[in-house]
Amino acid sequence: MVKINSPAIKSSNSPPIDEVLSSRGRVKILKLLAEKGEINISAISKQVKLNHGVVVNHLEYLVKIGLVKEKTFGRIRIFQYQDQNIRAHSLKQLFNIWDNTV
Repeated sequence: MVKINSPAIKSSNSPPIDEVLSSRGRVKILKLLAEKGEINISAISKQVKLNHGVVVNHLEYLVKIGLVKEKTFGRIRIFQYQDQNIRAHSLKQLFNIWDNTV
């Protein structure tokens, strides 16, 4: 077993995977962002069929743990999937494998 002690991989704000994937809504948001790259909060709410407040809470959590980045242009909030984050990249690969396996 290889142990990697890289700050990009191990950090104090990295919760266990079961906590990250504990909510269906959060998983839907992660999958959507992994697929689209970046999208505004209203479109996220519409596409995952969750109310705005719930989506905001999930997105704030995902920003806090580094899987998603927020960009603000006036009143418009855009959320971007952080594919360069090794955990985000790995989740994206998992989603692709899971969805494309027959």
